[in-house]
Amino acid sequence: MSYPELVGRLADPTTRLQIAALLREALPESCDALLAGLTDGPPSVRRWCAVVLDHAPHDSRIEEALRRATKDRNRKVRRAALHALACAHCKPDGCLTTDGVGFLVDGLENDRSLAVRRTCAGSLMWGQAGRSDRVVDAFQHVLATASDKVLRERAAIFLASGELPRGDRVFADWAAEWRRRVAELVGA
Repeated sequence: MSYPELVGRLADPTTRLQIAALLREALPESCDALLAGLTDGPPSVRRWCAVVLDHAPHDSRIEEALRRATKDRNRKVRRAALHALACAHCKPDGCLTTDGVGFLVDGLENDRSLAVRRTCAGSLMWGQAGRSDRVVDAFQHVLATASDKVLRERAAIFLASGELPRGDRVFADWAAEWRRRVAELVGA
């Protein structure tokens, strides 16, 4: 079976995981078919193409296609594309895109789906992507404008974690103070 035929079979939920595994094992040879499916397939195919491309070595064509997919009309496609752009752990070469953090910040602040905004917040809230000014500003903006409890909690966790230096203290020595600060920020 050709790679385009395999990509088309990602639409079938009964064989999707097996097909995705085959396409992943075939990387980078399967990239062209995955890129075509990411652009032209039905939502389930577009999503699963992004999921498989998450495991491809960094390539400017893939980055550009995933960047475009962050604006897809389907939230599951957008969420998979954002993950693929920002997760170094999944990459065989450990190489992120040129601005994975920027894609997450944009998704956090601007995506129309609450689920996608929550996912972006979760990907940033423990400082996994650093504590740059733009991440701090994005979480401050969320805390100032969002009404969603989960988004507010994730913003508060990030901000409180940066405000309260832990140094060499063990968790038990700083946890109560940190929890109080998270609660204050959420309630503000």
